[in-house]
Amino acid sequence: MEQVFEFDENEISYIIYTYFGFLQKNDDHCTFEQLIAIILSIYFIEILFHRRYQSTNSEIWTTKKISLEEFIALILEGCYFIKFKPTREDL
Repeated sequence: MEQVFEFDENEISYIIYTYFGFLQKNDDHCTFEQLIAIILSIYFIEILFHRRYQSTNSEIWTTKKISLEEFIALILEGCYFIKFKPTREDL
């Protein structure tokens, strides 16, 4: 997770905490696909947003609303490690 996503210690701890929360809700079972889904959803939904909009005083932070252009830029920036990246048109 450190090499691919460039997660810091706090981000890794948050993912592990979320993973164990998922396990508790699902009788201590998690498939590999579910684990990947957990990591990617946290990465794309929370971590990228926090990395880009660090100021909690900004309107974007307080409303959690971004424009389509900001969304596209955020996702394309966050897909640096993926071999086949989404196109601007797909996003």
